[in-house]
Amino acid sequence: TELAGGSSVLEERCETRVTLLHAGTAEVFGAMRTLASDAAAADAASRDGSATPAQLELLFFLGPDGSAALAEVAAYTQSFFAQMDEDATAAAASAGFNVTDPFAVFSALLSRAGAQGRGPELLSALHHLLVLPAGDTSAGRAAWGRALDGLHSAVMGAEADERLGYDDVGVLLGLQAEHAALAEALTEAAGKDAVSKAVGGGPKLAAPAVKDGLWVAKQKAPPKLLSAVAAATKAAAAASSRAELDRLRAAAATAAEARAEADALHAELKRLKQELATAAETASSEAVERMERELAGTRAEVDALRSELAAARDQVAVLQASERELREAVAAAPVPSSGTGSTGTSLESEAYAGSGEAQAGPVNPASPARPGRPAGPGRPAGPGRPAGP
Repeated sequence: TELAGGSSVLEERCETRVTLLHAGTAEVFGAMRTLASDAAAADAASRDGSATPAQLELLFFLGPDGSAALAEVAAYTQSFFAQMDEDATAAAASAGFNVTDPFAVFSALLSRAGAQGRGPELLSALHHLLVLPAGDTSAGRAAWGRALDGLHSAVMGAEADERLGYDDVGVLLGLQAEHAALAEALTEAAGKDAVSKAVGGGPKLAAPAVKDGLWVAKQKAPPKLLSAVAAATKAAAAASSRAELDRLRAAAATAAEARAEADALHAELKRLKQELATAAETASSEAVERMERELAGTRAEVDALRSELAAARDQVAVLQASERELREAVAAAPVPSSGTGSTGTSLESEAYAGSGEAQAGPVNPASPARPGRPAGPGRPAGPGRPAGP
């Protein structure tokens, strides 16, 4: 808490806190909070006699002052997150927009990218986000998780898969303790082996007996024997050191092989991610091309329909012109001087208009041809009208 809040500059505090959170501090604090809550519940249950065996075991493990220490640690963690919230509010105020509003954040990002000349990069990133699977599915969640890991890696300058979590730190500490215990056991075994050789290779003795026997041997043995014992002790220690060194070298080689395999797997994962992105872009391009082909076919069909519609309109115009000519011809036909009435005249006009052709017969110069009726005599008798002379 003091490390994250020790600076008076907001940017430095935020940077320090982000580094701590990236190292797994949030997980550690969460585990401490849970442990402190469990310890408080176990302490309260032990006072009223309702503690479970697991709670009693936890209290025994923590000791008499463990609950109080955990409560103090929980208070520190609470202060850490409270200060983080205050800095987040201050950062939002200094940014000039509401950092919790997605539209405000996107507008600010768009403005910043345009000012820095990074508009194409932002557009490309948005294109990649558009092809992510939609919906609350396993594929969608995995794709969005990979996208967030990539953004985190780009911002923090480290691979997200190489971050150490709370469990990883615990494993490393356990391995360190195991290594120290093993080294102590090897040292003790080397000492016992040297003592056994010094007393003549007899059966192993208890610690006090070994000390007494070694003192007697030193008092009675000649200097050459003591020198030989010292040389043997040094040789045993050197052999033990060489064995330990060989073991450490073997462990280092194994770790190097594991690291090489991890690097190979990481490279393969990157290759698969690139292939997936390429496949997504290819699928998107193929879909766009297919839609363009379908749109071109639809446009061709629309053009053909328009051509047919224009031809039909021309035919309608021709028919309308023919109808007008026929109506004009009927309207221009003269009314005969003799007849039984308008009924005969109408029937005669319809007969001439329906035929559309001149009747056969010689042309009478005294009777010129008119529209809708043949020229000259010889016209057939119509209703209410005698035949022509």
